[in-house]
Amino acid sequence: MVVEPKDLNHRGRKVNNKREYFRLHERIRISVRQIEKPDRNQHIDALMVKGAGKVFKFYSEDISAGGMQFFSEVFFKENSYLEITLTFKETDPSFEPVKVNSVVHRSEQIENSRYHNISVMFVGISPKDRSCIERYIFLRQRDMIAEKRIGYL
Repeated sequence: MVVEPKDLNHRGRKVNNKREYFRLHERIRISVRQIEKPDRNQHIDALMVKGAGKVFKFYSEDISAGGMQFFSEVFFKENSYLEITLTFKETDPSFEPVKVNSVVHRSEQIENSRYHNISVMFVGISPKDRSCIERYIFLRQRDMIAEKRIGYL
């Protein structure tokens, strides 16, 4: 289900939600590679990939046009840069895979587990790619609402 960016209650207090985009709780296949941190004058699109061949495959926990969250067996430090390829589920119309650069916003180890909860924020994303992600989110939202209303499609 899609979560609307609005104020929410957290631990009994009202908290301002700073999200700009709708969020979709869905498992999407992703490929993750670590990239080098940019120099001061270097643009994010000119980043080089670290350790060629080290591609990790995971599934997203939730996604929005501004970032995403996923679980990983590999630890990524906060403020490290990742290149993520999103492979969307089969839909009509279909969506091509989208490659985005991102920075790790939060990285926490899950209690009593070997997995880490990684939250990333997309950086240097083109308006075309952001629009593609938004269209996918709203298409999947409509499908989920239809499934709930009339049963499985």
